[in-house]
Amino acid sequence: MTRQQRVRFREITDLQKSVLESPVVIILDDLDFSWYPEEIDLFRHRWNSGQSLEILANLLRPDLAPEDARDEVRLLALHLYRQGNTDRVP
Repeated sequence: MTRQQRVRFREITDLQKSVLESPVVIILDDLDFSWYPEEIDLFRHRWNSGQSLEILANLLRPDLAPEDARDEVRLLALHLYRQGNTDRVP
């Protein structure tokens, strides 16, 4: 499935969920998915150079609990992998 097809499928699924009678659960609402472009560039460079998620989590999210920092950075890695911006699988 192409990226465009995935986006279209997601739009249809989201629309279907919006008309359902039962509530939906939003997951991971305690995590921050926002990143500055400079942070993404730094992550991508260091991740592609082989640096670990733990080190990058401490670098990019130093004020968070280690497990939250690791999860947010892991999700960034997954995002970049899905976008084709890295070959490393998180």
